[in-house]
Amino acid sequence: MNGALRVGHQLQTLLQTFCLSRLGYPLMNILPHAFEVFGEEDRRAAEPFFAVLALLGGTHIIRTHELRTVAKIRDVMLAFEGD
Repeated sequence: MNGALRVGHQLQTLLQTFCLSRLGYPLMNILPHAFEVFGEEDRRAAEPFFAVLALLGGTHIIRTHELRTVAKIRDVMLAFEGD
């Protein structure tokens, strides 16, 4: 599977999280690096980007290498959850 196709599949998986979250079970997602899309220079931006989609979809557990950035994104999203 080529890189762009793999990233597209991973993106579709994250988008399906919206449907799966209704089942009430904890959800875990692994965030892709997406070097093929973001390139080597911006490779660290991929996981935070995908984290937003995962969190919007209701993911409970996120596997990421960008722990501090993703945690900050989660905190901001939680702070404005009820607004």
